[in-house]
Amino acid sequence: MCPQRTKLKTKNRRRDMDQIYADRLPCNINKRIREATQPDEDKPALGQFFCLPCNLYFCNESALIDHRRRKPHKRRLKALQKEPHKQEDADWAAGVFPNKRLRVQNSPSNSEDLSSIKVALEPSYVAVD
Repeated sequence: MCPQRTKLKTKNRRRDMDQIYADRLPCNINKRIREATQPDEDKPALGQFFCLPCNLYFCNESALIDHRRRKPHKRRLKALQKEPHKQEDADWAAGVFPNKRLRVQNSPSNSEDLSSIKVALEPSYVAVD
């Protein structure tokens, strides 16, 4: 099997950066740690040693401490310092962004008075096919 195929398998799928970033917010962090460290027989050491940024379980505390010294953990921490990209950023980069255009409506009267012209801002979206 080629390495790209095994890397992308569903069973090896980990949480994405935006999900981990949301878990690290002050309102969610206690809930996530409580869920992650509940005793579970299927996880190493019953799930008691957990690295939140990497979303990994370890068999003992020394393995967890050793993991925190390693390069992948430090890379993950550095990546989590920045706010992850949002859907609005992706839409803007793809050229699908809100465009405000002016829609001019004339009043029923035939007068050429400028006060009778109504201008309304209407949001529209430009779709690129």
